Amino acid sequence: MADEQGQWLVPTEGARTLPAIEILTGRGFVTGKSGSGKSNTGSVIAEGLLENNYNLLVVDPEGEYYGLKERFEILHVGNDDLCDVQVSPGHAEQLADIALEQNMPIILDVSDYLDGDEA
Repeated sequence: MADEQGQWLVPTEGARTLPAIEILTGRGFVTGKSGSGKSNTGSVIAEGLLENNYNLLVVDPEGEYYGLKERFEILHVGNDDLCDVQVSPGHAEQLADIALEQNMPIILDVSDYLDGDEA
């Protein structure tokens, strides 16, 4: 999923390459209409980064990124019983410290904090 230096992500054969460093040093989001592949694209990008030992924090509004735990050591936090650690909004600073100071990749699952109308 990356070249020999780990600087470029190639999500699929024949796909456009993505500069890993630019993805990680800024803020990004994947946008599109319903069913256009946003979740899949985000997951492929996350997998590529994790495969190359880059850390990230995914804010998961729909609980869709839990599957990353099957292949990667990643901390899954939120309000769901399936989360490794249950957190509240008051834990934001601690989560940032864990992500930045301990270089721990994190999935912040906010799906149980929002009702269907808010999500």
